[in-house]
Amino acid sequence: MREIKFRGKRIDSGEWVYGNLVKYPKTENWVPQSEIWFFDDEGGGEHYYIVNPTTVGQFTGLYDKDGKEIYEGDRCDTHTMWGKGFVVFERGIFKVCDISLCTFTPGVEIVGNVYDDPDLLDILEVNPDA
Repeated sequence: MREIKFRGKRIDSGEWVYGNLVKYPKTENWVPQSEIWFFDDEGGGEHYYIVNPTTVGQFTGLYDKDGKEIYEGDRCDTHTMWGKGFVVFERGIFKVCDISLCTFTPGVEIVGNVYDDPDLLDILEVNPDA
């Protein structure tokens, strides 16, 4: 069974955090739906972070050719005729270039993500084979 975890960019620092997605109570009230919190227990203590909800991506359970975890929103080079594309979760599977991500691993290579380099989206719209 694959590990279920997420990543998101912290609102306060822009750093990536990895862990569980939670709704965390502030005093007696729950966090507004627009605020997403991450929880991790690395370092022996509990840590909660507010992240930008548009940057949240789930771990696919797969790794690229260098052993790097693959998340939704990552830009991958498939080293096939399909070239590069973004990881998306659609119709029950993680996909790149409209083909199951499992088709490409372990040959796939992470070359960035849409959140750290949004210009990559423009490249794909102009030239889907980029």
